Amino acid sequence: MFALEASTTSSRRPLSALPTISSHSPAFPLELRRVLDALSTPAFRQNDRLDVVYANQLGRAVFSIDDVPFNTLRLQLLDPRAREFYRDWEGATRNGVAVLRASAGRHPTDENIAGLVDELSAHSDFFRTLWAAHDVLQYRRGAKRYHHPLAGDLDFDYESFRVNDAPALTMLVYTADSPSARAVSYGCSRVLMARRSSIAW
Repeated sequence: MFALEASTTSSRRPLSALPTISSHSPAFPLELRRVLDALSTPAFRQNDRLDVVYANQLGRAVFSIDDVPFNTLRLQLLDPRAREFYRDWEGATRNGVAVLRASAGRHPTDENIAGLVDELSAHSDFFRTLWAAHDVLQYRRGAKRYHHPLAGDLDFDYESFRVNDAPALTMLVYTADSPSARAVSYGCSRVLMARRSSIAW
């Protein structure tokens, strides 16, 4: 995910399709959805609890998801397939926990963040170790490295943005060099075809 400094199938469920605590994010304005949908690269809207509350078509293809919200830390820590999907699973998880720790510091009474912390603490020794380290991280920019089951290795840079009318949400926009961009487009086509045939990885 990000550096800890100033940047950074048949009937099987999608990688991210785990039980999700409902997100209490502010409403995502229709105009911002249109902006994300108009982009030709993967783009997401994420809250301070690391729930992805909206993703454009390419963003959904990257994670092989149909619906949002889904929680990225729950994906990383509770789905064993995440270790193959994230090419640097340990680093991505460390940084995700540091982002959540920073959010918890900004919102110490937020019951939804506390509930996620309790859930992950109950099911992941690695999360408990990372949470106890008290590392914190703010979104800025960095790199994402995935291994998609249909598209293969995907390499992205990302930028993050806060939008004035929804300050509790962060917009993440991925960019890629030409080979990765072609791989995403190809993978997206295959994912969409698989969904039409009711096949998910």
